[in-house]
Amino acid sequence: PSTPMIYGTVSTIADMKTGNIALGAVEAGLINAATAQLAHYYNLPSRGTAGTTDSKIPDVQAGLEKSMTLIMAALSGIDFIYSFAGTLESTLTMSYEQFLIDDELAGMVARAVRGVRVDDEMLAVDVIKKVGPEHHYLTQKHTIENFMKEHYIPKIINREKRETWEKLGAKDLREIARNEVKKILKEHQPEPLDSDVEMELKKILEEIEKRSRGNI
Repeated sequence: PSTPMIYGTVSTIADMKTGNIALGAVEAGLINAATAQLAHYYNLPSRGTAGTTDSKIPDVQAGLEKSMTLIMAALSGIDFIYSFAGTLESTLTMSYEQFLIDDELAGMVARAVRGVRVDDEMLAVDVIKKVGPEHHYLTQKHTIENFMKEHYIPKIINREKRETWEKLGAKDLREIARNEVKKILKEHQPEPLDSDVEMELKKILEEIEKRSRGNI
């Protein structure tokens, strides 16, 4: 009791054709789900490796594998999901474009985990009666007050009609992400670290450098 710990897994299957690790396999999601159940049984926080892929580039395979393994881990109740954002090739590779795509995926999965709220406000029976079958809800105060909280609003996913998409250059998600990465790298100004934190990090780096030189 009171000993800090986390119950976790980095397990998956081996691809039986090659013997290679398969972090994007659906079975990795099943292992995360089983780990979450064991962690709940032991009343411990859980850690899992999910949102992973064996694809080498941000493509359809990456989307399939990342989505499948991430949603299974999240809905199963894994508390801390590791090795996810931006990773490709069984976590051997990092991709700026994939990082932005994964940010989108994480937002959608976080929304799914929240589930559907059912109470008097969300049921909005009075609003339904007021609007009736021949009108719409877009201008209703209830809609305006709640859609930002209830909907995940994507940042780079395109939901426009085909005509608008084509006018914007008919770009796929990988190209959209690449353009956004270039914009962020050019324009973003990170917040400076607190001076105390910066000093502590410098001390840690100095200690690591001493160890690497064999001075400790």
